[in-house]
Amino acid sequence: MEFNGTVDRVHKTAELYRAGKASMVIVTAGNQPWTQSAWAEADLIRELLAKWGVPKEAVMLEGSSRNTRENALFSKNIIDSIDCKKSLLVTSAVHMPRAMGAFRSVGVEPFAVSTDVRVVDVSFPVVMDFLPSAAALSMTSEALREWVGQKVYQVQGWN
Repeated sequence: MEFNGTVDRVHKTAELYRAGKASMVIVTAGNQPWTQSAWAEADLIRELLAKWGVPKEAVMLEGSSRNTRENALFSKNIIDSIDCKKSLLVTSAVHMPRAMGAFRSVGVEPFAVSTDVRVVDVSFPVVMDFLPSAAALSMTSEALREWVGQKVYQVQGWN
């Protein structure tokens, strides 16, 4: 199994469960329309959580969502069905503002648990700081995607 940077979310969730901070885990992760997998991301994440010490019976799956708005809507149904009064929202720091807004807009007020926190080095710049790099392009792309997402969600009234 290959991992990308978002695996930190799954690892943090397993840590929180093992630490007794959560008695149940809701994994909300469907597939994007362009994904070819027959398995929803939620199914794959449950398998990884099990490997990291979270019993499968403690994991509830929502594998139909295609975006953050649907994550919130479909998770709200599960949260209400189990009469959950307090919840944690685990996602990357860059995505947290939009995710929190989406969950609040459907009536869920979770406690934010950020992962993938990035720190900007504010030391004196050197020549190499001004050269293009794949890492800088990746961070710029992620920031632009999140900024556009926030604007779309604001226009739609989703946060």
